[in-house]
Amino acid sequence: MNPLIAPTQGKLSVNDYFTIFNFYVVGVGKDLDDPDIRVKFMAGLTLNNQKEFIRFGVKKPLTEIVAHLKRHDFAFEIGGYRFGNIVQDNDSVLLFYENVKKYNALFNLGKERLKHDFIQGLNSENQLEVEFCYSIEPDLSLEELVDRLFRLEALSKLNK
Repeated sequence: MNPLIAPTQGKLSVNDYFTIFNFYVVGVGKDLDDPDIRVKFMAGLTLNNQKEFIRFGVKKPLTEIVAHLKRHDFAFEIGGYRFGNIVQDNDSVLLFYENVKKYNALFNLGKERLKHDFIQGLNSENQLEVEFCYSIEPDLSLEELVDRLFRLEALSKLNK
């Protein structure tokens, strides 16, 4: 029988990684307070989360450490938005728009800031499409812009 391989966080949130890691723990028949499990959990975290794990205290119960890492993840995510670092990356236009709206509402920043942050965070291909859309219709609403970008994105995927 092949031994189970401990999962890694990769691009997962701490919450999702911990959920998957719990399946691993059950599979190997140990509990979360086992020192070997703690080491494997930490080894699977991203480098930044490994550092935060150490800062918080490696001897604390794993559930406390995970709760701290979740709060830290959320604070880091919010901080990135607050300083204009939210970017589309490989997210769809709709998912990116929903994320920008969520953070905008959280900080109550208003419609103009929402529009600015959405456009600034788009990937270069979509920023070019924004320029094309506004050159045709300068008074285009943000909702209509998002709809057009979504349709253009869907069309591009169909032609790949």
